[in-house]
Amino acid sequence: MKALVLALAGRRRLAVITLGLVALLVAGGASFAATRDGSDVISGCFAKRTGVLRVVETGVSQCRGKETLLT
Repeated sequence: MKALVLALAGRRRLAVITLGLVALLVAGGASFAATRDGSDVISGCFAKRTGVLRVVETGVSQCRGKETLLT
């Protein structure tokens, strides 16, 4: 009887781990697909005064007043 309980507990643990890994893969794939725009170009805005560089999505974000666009 004890062996049966241990076997069922092991299967449950394996099922939970497998389900967790599948959920991580699905979430990672969805986030990757949502962030790709099909272009391999990285655009950014560079603030000359402070030296800060911000990565921006081409066509969605624009550089602020004192920033220069870099691609």
